[in-house]
Amino acid sequence: MQMNKKNLWIISILIFLNFSLSAQIKILSPLKGKWANPQMLLLENFNDGEVFYSVDGSDPSAFGLAYDSPVLIDAEGEITLKIVHIFKDGRKEDYEVQYEVDSEPAQDSSYSEFIKSFYDTGVINYSAGTEFVIPSNLKFSFEENFSPESIQNFLSGTSISLSSSSVQSRNIPCTLTDEHTGKFWRFIIRTFPQSAGVYSRREVPLKITDWEFVSFTDSSLIYRIDSEYWYMPDEGRKLDRTKSHIIYWQSVDFQEGNPVEFFVLPPKPDIVKSKNDDGSISFSLQGDSSYMLSLISENSVPELFSKISLDTFLGDKIEGRVQIGVYSNSVYQGKIESDYVIDKRLPASPVIKSSAKSFYSRSPAKIEVSCPEDCELYVSLSTPFSVQNTDEVYTASSSVFENVQMSGFKKSSKNSFSVTWNPRNAGAVYYKITAYSKRADNVSAVSEYSLIVDQTSYYYDGSSNSETAEGTKENPFTSFDQCYETLTNVRSVSLHIKGKMDIEKKYPLKANYEFIGEDDAVISFAPGASFILKGSSVELSDCHIQNENQTDSSEVPVFQLENAVLTFNRCTCGLNFSMNGCVIDSFNSIVNVFSSVISVNAKSYCSFLSAVKTRSDIRDTSLSVSAETCVAISATEGNISCTGNTFLITGNSGRILELFGIKATLSKNIFKMSINSGVNVNPVYKNDSTVLTESENQKIAF
Repeated sequence: MQMNKKNLWIISILIFLNFSLSAQIKILSPLKGKWANPQMLLLENFNDGEVFYSVDGSDPSAFGLAYDSPVLIDAEGEITLKIVHIFKDGRKEDYEVQYEVDSEPAQDSSYSEFIKSFYDTGVINYSAGTEFVIPSNLKFSFEENFSPESIQNFLSGTSISLSSSSVQSRNIPCTLTDEHTGKFWRFIIRTFPQSAGVYSRREVPLKITDWEFVSFTDSSLIYRIDSEYWYMPDEGRKLDRTKSHIIYWQSVDFQEGNPVEFFVLPPKPDIVKSKNDDGSISFSLQGDSSYMLSLISENSVPELFSKISLDTFLGDKIEGRVQIGVYSNSVYQGKIESDYVIDKRLPASPVIKSSAKSFYSRSPAKIEVSCPEDCELYVSLSTPFSVQNTDEVYTASSSVFENVQMSGFKKSSKNSFSVTWNPRNAGAVYYKITAYSKRADNVSAVSEYSLIVDQTSYYYDGSSNSETAEGTKENPFTSFDQCYETLTNVRSVSLHIKGKMDIEKKYPLKANYEFIGEDDAVISFAPGASFILKGSSVELSDCHIQNENQTDSSEVPVFQLENAVLTFNRCTCGLNFSMNGCVIDSFNSIVNVFSSVISVNAKSYCSFLSAVKTRSDIRDTSLSVSAETCVAISATEGNISCTGNTFLITGNSGRILELFGIKATLSKNIFKMSINSGVNVNPVYKNDSTVLTESENQKIAF
């Protein structure tokens, strides 16, 4: 008979399916890679035929060793593992794994005892329900396909466990790594049930197949089902298992008084599959309490349990089709099959991106959080925390932030989330965000990010590296030009100064500046240089202020104020002018001088403060002015209060205060005058429109 093409095609497909459905060996270990410990050879699905292996690259069918159970391959260096599976029908399947072993027992590490527990055997035995602790400074993975790049999916070492009711025995490959050394270890976790089930079986002269079909196995007996007549064994009977049955038997030699034995078949129970809170899956029965369950195994006598549970470790996923045998009074009744998936792989942690380049941000920071598309995103935000001590250098782990209050996690409407942190000139403010991904019942590790947005606190140190200068504590400015250019659009600035800061030119200061001196800070004005304040403020604290190499053409007021505020706190000033000089020229402004020591010198004329329509407050300060003609303070209109100060003028002529149409209060001051003209001059001059209140002032002439 000639075979047509269609039949030939069908036969070819059947032959292909026959070969494809033959059990292929699954190599659980070793895998391709570079390992720091000897590797275990562990195979699955090799029941059909024989398996041989070699580790020197030779033909295992000719020169290899027989494989019948897991074995440690005690070899180092580059290894070529060859495996041949010889089926009973003579077919062969060849496998090859190339890997490398560079031994590292990690004897000097804090986790050396853990490495030692599997290093020489390749196996750790584990009992369900107990804690299995992987050191926190290692990372682990149960992924079967390994590559060094997959380390991003590894989990940090922690305590893991299986449900105490898990009865499945498995070999689970585990990969470990130390990120600091780059070493990888791989071993097998062999799991066992926490407690043994029941092994007892009841011998009865009958066999139940697929629940409903009962056959009788002893021809020397006669049988009766329920209230039927006795009969000889036949090919079997199909029973209705929705109700209970009693099967009797006795010797075929029927005699009065023969012993009659029986077995009760209860109704077929309902099988219940449930998922437990810990992620494990359980199979149990609803019905007669005589029933028990077993995992069907080809290699061993199954134990009997009242409940069958399956579980796996955190970070692992198992799936398949389980076969469960059902027994009543230790007599097999039938089996059930069920597909199952236990997925405890954690989703990838959310990715947090920030517009800020470091822990300190000088501008509002935009934060973007995203998680995998198949996950839900949960986000928690901190309450903005005001950083009071800006002299400290903080990091994300600084203890001051440990108790910052976080909101509860809230589910984002999408798998992405964004927020902008902007303290709006509220000083240095700390922010934190935490987030996790959730897929089904699996929750990722928490990602977190924090920073300080500080648009006001800046730092200067002339001895630092100018190439990395950005105004932070770690990378301070090294010139005032850098600061001025950076802070053009900033409204409020606190500038901490170390060392000498040169002011090379005239600077219109539109921001409100606070100069805070540290470690003998010096602000030095070059010839012609000055601060020009219009509608802004400058406060100087703990600084020494000086000017250098003044000439006639370069002499301008060091501070020029219009609708502005200038304050000295605990400052020292040594200012010298070639011919004529004035330190502060103020119009319609406020000038405060507290607890400072000031010396101003010129050849012809010198003044510390020339003020028009200005409110001035000078306290606890020593002010010395020297020139041929000198006036410490000249004020027209406005208000002035001087309390607890010592004033000294030295020259041919001059006064300490000249007051024109002003309201003045002078209390507890010492006025010292050294005037060469010999004329007895009143230290305070006032015109008729000036209102002056004096108390406890002293005048000393010499």
